[in-house]
Amino acid sequence: MKKQYIFFAALIFVFLVVGTVSTVSASDTVQPKVKSINPTNNSVNVPTYHNLTIKFTENVKAGNNYVTLKNSRGIAVPFTKKISGNTLTIKPNSNLSRGVKYVLFLHTGSLKDLSGNNLVLFKSCFTTDNTGPKIKSIDPIINAYNVNINKTICLKFTEAIKSGNNLIDLTKTNGSHVLFTKKITGNALFIIPQSLSSGTKYYLTLHTNSLKDLSGNGVSYYSSYFVTSSGLNTNHPLNTVKITFIHHSSGGNWLSNGNGNLGAALNRNNYYVTETDYGWSAEDGDNLGDRTDTVNWPEWFNDRKMPYVYRNNYHSAYTNTIANPGGENEIIMFKSCFPNSEVGSSIDDEKAIYNSLKTYFAAHPNKLFVLITPPGETQVSSYKLTKDLCNWLVDKNGWLNGYTGKNVLVYDFYGVLSETNSHHRYYNGVIQHVYASDYDGLSPYHDGDDHPNAIGNQKATNEFITLLNIAYNRWKNN
Repeated sequence: MKKQYIFFAALIFVFLVVGTVSTVSASDTVQPKVKSINPTNNSVNVPTYHNLTIKFTENVKAGNNYVTLKNSRGIAVPFTKKISGNTLTIKPNSNLSRGVKYVLFLHTGSLKDLSGNNLVLFKSCFTTDNTGPKIKSIDPIINAYNVNINKTICLKFTEAIKSGNNLIDLTKTNGSHVLFTKKITGNALFIIPQSLSSGTKYYLTLHTNSLKDLSGNGVSYYSSYFVTSSGLNTNHPLNTVKITFIHHSSGGNWLSNGNGNLGAALNRNNYYVTETDYGWSAEDGDNLGDRTDTVNWPEWFNDRKMPYVYRNNYHSAYTNTIANPGGENEIIMFKSCFPNSEVGSSIDDEKAIYNSLKTYFAAHPNKLFVLITPPGETQVSSYKLTKDLCNWLVDKNGWLNGYTGKNVLVYDFYGVLSETNSHHRYYNGVIQHVYASDYDGLSPYHDGDDHPNAIGNQKATNEFITLLNIAYNRWKNN
């Protein structure tokens, strides 16, 4: 009985084992297949440091290990490989070459599944990156204005970057270099200037190969520029300010509604307008208003005549639409008429007259003095010297060089009217004073006589008002 029991037990065991083996063998005859590969077949711009990752439909193990990676010339690339579950990772021993096509072969039997089924031949190709990083964005943008002087410059590229030859320049318009530090994070370059000046144009230059992508491809030459904020306050006064304008006919036209509209613009900006013109007198019968040529200004700017100007309430060319705030005129505008745009063969005498006025201006810091350069005749024969004089009056290194007061403004009425592309204005965050390249002494802003026409006067109004606001705020906050 025991023998019979033992026999049947042994028979059952054999049956179970054989049945199990037969079942396993019969259920796994499928060869492993590639489910995905990175980089994908026929990929381009693959980083040179890229590992190859191949995922299979099931877990795998080493077979005959016949795996090759070759370049387009058939030269084998040394690598190490690692199998983890259903993933094979191939890591080249060094970075691949740039712009080269590579072919990966997983030969038949190189890998097997866990049941011993061989992988069939598999092939995939890719080409490494041969394109340098490109700028995707820059802050501040090219030709930006009003840039904060504490700005950190940020350039973002199409891919991650690293240092190249580091030839990066940040310069002013005069070519002087600005010191800075740089930081690279991923695809972003940050340039941190040591110090920027207000109202200054800066050029940023990335020279060829100054930066590279992680494959070693260099950036192409790139240049951008921006202008820092001048920090100028363009707001008009909060309270009404009295301004008097010493002028003749061209000044009256500039003030008038329907012509220059300057009076209306001044009122909109809280300036109450008074004037002097032909026939106006300071002291009884002196007819000082008749004399506004350049040579006459010392006759005005002295402690005998100017108190009358400060107290002046006369106006004729324009009727104010805002109430008279009372008190004295705080701002004194003065302008000679168009014949004074002809300066003869020398501007030394004009310079001497203007220089003589600074003593009076400095002694009266409680008043803002605004010199308006004489408008040009239709055609000015001394146009080269006239331009030189106006530039000297406006330039900070000219007439007012060394003058410490903040109570003088020069507005180049002559220059603004000289050509359509000549300007003296607040433009994109800075004060722009420029004569057109075609400046030749022949003004386009005349209609048959030497008085500037309405188009020119309105252009001058639009450009002048903001400069007046800037000068007023600078003076008051001095």
